[in-house]
Amino acid sequence: MAAYQRFQNHKVSFVNVLLLDEDGKPAESVRYGQKVTLRMALEVKTPIKIFGTGYHIRNADGMDIVYSDSNIEDANGIIENAQAGDRYIIDWSFHLWLKEGNYNIATVMSIPIDMSAREMECCDFVPCAAQFTVELNEREMGGYVHWPNRVETVKV
Repeated sequence: MAAYQRFQNHKVSFVNVLLLDEDGKPAESVRYGQKVTLRMALEVKTPIKIFGTGYHIRNADGMDIVYSDSNIEDANGIIENAQAGDRYIIDWSFHLWLKEGNYNIATVMSIPIDMSAREMECCDFVPCAAQFTVELNEREMGGYVHWPNRVETVKV
């Protein structure tokens, strides 16, 4: 986990961030569509009433390709009434349906201030938390991301 351009307020910090394969081993290279787990290890430095986490997957040019956070995921990953010294592991599991290439994961933790205005206090932002490569896919992809679709054809 690189400290380059990292921003922290020292209330809660990422201790480690890993991308893991299906066997729980660190993954630096993955197959198209492979299921992975983004594991965030964090430590609380001062009591916090509530905070959440999130991540960005960025392509080699730095463009955000995928984003998710605790709020989007229906409050999963939100931590309440954390005390100094508390440690947590947060696992995000998903399939990497991404075009072949190199990617970077940025991670973020924040305290909500006014969610109606999307106002938050950033606790820890790590722009280079983990890197990985998606191997060449036998199918040509016209975009960076694919997600499963339900396709129906009806003859009329």
